[in-house]
Amino acid sequence: MNADYRIERWKEVYAPNPAMLRLQLVNEGYRVFQWSDQPNCFYASHAHSETQTHWVVSGQLEINVEFVGRFVLGPGDRDFMPANAYHTAKVLGSEPVVYLVGEKLDEPLKISSPKKPPSLTKSGKPRKKRMTKAEKAAADAEFEAIKKMFGV
Repeated sequence: MNADYRIERWKEVYAPNPAMLRLQLVNEGYRVFQWSDQPNCFYASHAHSETQTHWVVSGQLEINVEFVGRFVLGPGDRDFMPANAYHTAKVLGSEPVVYLVGEKLDEPLKISSPKKPPSLTKSGKPRKKRMTKAEKAAADAEFEAIKKMFGV
């Protein structure tokens, strides 16, 4: 079970953009929230009942996964934590760590383009797709979460 733990290191030249990371996680089927911990914060050994991912936006987070090893995540680094994997977490350095936590949902949420090409108006422009009330509510909630993340 714990052998499924893995890390993806940030390879981009630009700093991670939390809004884009959040969108990617949502598209992968995660429920997402932002978390922040102060320097020297430590979480004792624990496990989560659902699969999680931690995507560091800033700061450094040390994760020690039982029977797997110790890993330090920096800005842009992401881990994949299987359900029920016991682990500890500690903030390293003198700055707080900010990261996104994704909890895997049973039913993935997809925010993507339509599968078929859009129908065109007489002038050749794509016809606007009308959203259902549920789609509008989901889009509004995501927009509000992104605004909140940036303090707007």
